[in-house]
Amino acid sequence: MRISKNNEIIRSVDDWFRLAPPKGREKQWVDGRSAKELARAWFPQAGEPVTPPEILATLASCGDIGQVRFDEGWPEHAVALDDYKGETRNTDLLLSGVCSVGAITVSVEAKADEELGPTLDRQLAYATSPNSKIPDRLDNLCQALFARPYNAVPRIDHLRYQLLTGCVGALMSAAECQCQTAVFLVHEFVGVATDDKKRRRNEADMNAFIALLSAGVHAELRPGRVLGPFRPRGGGVDRKLALYVGRAVREI
Repeated sequence: MRISKNNEIIRSVDDWFRLAPPKGREKQWVDGRSAKELARAWFPQAGEPVTPPEILATLASCGDIGQVRFDEGWPEHAVALDDYKGETRNTDLLLSGVCSVGAITVSVEAKADEELGPTLDRQLAYATSPNSKIPDRLDNLCQALFARPYNAVPRIDHLRYQLLTGCVGALMSAAECQCQTAVFLVHEFVGVATDDKKRRRNEADMNAFIALLSAGVHAELRPGRVLGPFRPRGGGVDRKLALYVGRAVREI
């Protein structure tokens, strides 16, 4: 396979930072933190990328997916969630390949113990201007994935915005790559630099999200597991697409 950015091939961790740095650049490119560790996971040494075994094992845990062979990867891949102005959804690493059901895309969200974005009510609070499109975007995302407006009952203020945008972005990326199978995969990095309390917070946030997404069928997303398929319930996303959500963990 190959990993590239703007048609330039990435062959090392240094290439990754030069061509596809995180938003915070050097401040985020730190040993033990998710941005740099994601690059290291794919490039344990310079040369050809090596698919992290925990990712392959996690995907294989789902019988629908089975063994995956990746062909392409694009770090810091921008996905437009709608036609509104503002920031796009940035996927830490978008992968395309084939699995037992055919073509597949995997949208990787790398995490050490960083938050999975703001809660939905905090995200809505950023709409300080009457012209802000944040409320409309939030409503559209909730409609697309859950077939409900944001303000419906029961309240979902506590859910994490990055999980919502990550799943919708994964579906849109699959459509962009003409795939019917999309995976949103949280790739966790655990080491001396990570805080167990923050990791437990993230785990609780993932579990709350998966409970709503599965309509109560699943109460937790365990490490090394993939759950799904889930179908988009509302408009704005092709309802024929199959969404899976996974969680892979790497000890560093």
